[in-house]
Amino acid sequence: MSDLNPARDSLDSATVRELVQRLNGRSPEYSHLYDPLRPEAADAFEQEHRITLPSDYRYVITQIANGVHGVLFPLDKEQMRGVDYTRDYEDLGLIGDISQPFPLTEAWNLPEELLREPEPAADATPEEEQRLYEEWSSEVEAGYVKNSHIRNGAMPISTLGCGQVMWLVVNGPQKGYVWNDSIADSAGVFPLCDASGRQMTFTDWFLSELPATTERRRLVRRRRIRRLFGPDALEGLRWLLLFPVFLVAGLVFVCFHPRTTAHWLRERFLDFNVRRTKGANKGDGS
Repeated sequence: MSDLNPARDSLDSATVRELVQRLNGRSPEYSHLYDPLRPEAADAFEQEHRITLPSDYRYVITQIANGVHGVLFPLDKEQMRGVDYTRDYEDLGLIGDISQPFPLTEAWNLPEELLREPEPAADATPEEEQRLYEEWSSEVEAGYVKNSHIRNGAMPISTLGCGQVMWLVVNGPQKGYVWNDSIADSAGVFPLCDASGRQMTFTDWFLSELPATTERRRLVRRRRIRRLFGPDALEGLRWLLLFPVFLVAGLVFVCFHPRTTAHWLRERFLDFNVRRTKGANKGDGS
């Protein structure tokens, strides 16, 4: 496959620009639009790595934005979510040799028997259990390192957090498709698909990720509001607002009914003295 349909009409539509601007406007600290990349810079990247970028991806980074903070990494950079800085791919060890073809055409992971956590013996000590777990964990890690070539021909374009990375294939039969790297969760590497099971191109992913990110942030804001003004918080706020009302009502009653107020206070005072005297006598008797 030489390349996929760039779908420039879809990417350049007013709908997409509205989604991008909405994302940028609602949460500017997490959705900053980077300036488009100069075409010469994209050419230099392609020449350095001996590839040609998928045309829809190249169109986005050179015509719309070279990265959307929290959504799309800038070219040749990895952008930490929620942190306003970028780092080179090579500094993170996130990339293989993108000049080589991407080797996968279907989901891949280590053998299930290797990923299965070992069961310690019933009489194993905590130290023995810990050693068994560490040996197994090291073996799994070594298995993934041994197969690190599966990242050839692809570069990271986004993250789901907790070590999960979205990869765009830029070389090989899968060029233009997005893959999910969930090795951090021992879930392997697998193609990203839509609800119908169809593999998603960069255009598919980008057009779905912008509104999805906006919705996720909306839900986060809603949860924050619920924590601030939820049932418990509202109950406390209600009593806080009612306190001045009760206070004013009490002062008004005292002003208009001084004798009644004085009688009530005297009775409360006498009742308090009686109970205190009874308690003192009971203590002396014991």
